[in-house]
Amino acid sequence: TQIAEALEVAATDDSVGVCVISGNPRFFAAGADLNEMAEKDLPATLDDIRPRLWARIDAFTKPLIASVNGYALGAGCELALLCDLIIAGDNARFGLPEITLGIMPGAGGTQRLIRSVGKALASRMVLSGESIDAHQAQQAGLVSDIHPAALTDEYALKLA
Repeated sequence: TQIAEALEVAATDDSVGVCVISGNPRFFAAGADLNEMAEKDLPATLDDIRPRLWARIDAFTKPLIASVNGYALGAGCELALLCDLIIAGDNARFGLPEITLGIMPGAGGTQRLIRSVGKALASRMVLSGESIDAHQAQQAGLVSDIHPAALTDEYALKLA
C-alpha cells in the first residue's frame, strides 16, 4: 500500500513529472512467500489485496518507470508490468511462479504479460512457472534497457 499511497500523493504534485519504483540490489520485489501461500486454505488465498492495489497504481497518470535489479517474481513481476517502462539490471529475472503451487496469477499479471511479451512466451512462463533473465525480457519487449546492476537506479533516475 505504500507504493500506491506515494503515487497518489505524487499524482497531485505538479512538481513531479515521472516516478521511479525500485527495490534493492537482489530483489525488485519477490512477491508473496510461496511456502506461506501453500499453507493457506483456498478462501484465504483468494482474499488478495493486490487487485485493489494494482488498480490504484494503474490509475497513476504520470509516467512510471520500474528500475529492476534481481528478482521480479509473482507480485513483483506484476508490479513491474504496471509500469510504463522497465529498466533492468543485468541480474534481473522476471516470472510468475505461482503455477508451481497450482495457483494461477490472479492480479492481472497474465494479461499484462501477454501484451508485453506475446502469447507464446507468456503462456510458457505462466504454465511452467519458468522465469526469464533480463536479456530474454529485452528480446521479448518487456525491458527497454539493460545496465550493470550497480547502475540501474542511476540510469532510471537520469531518464526520469
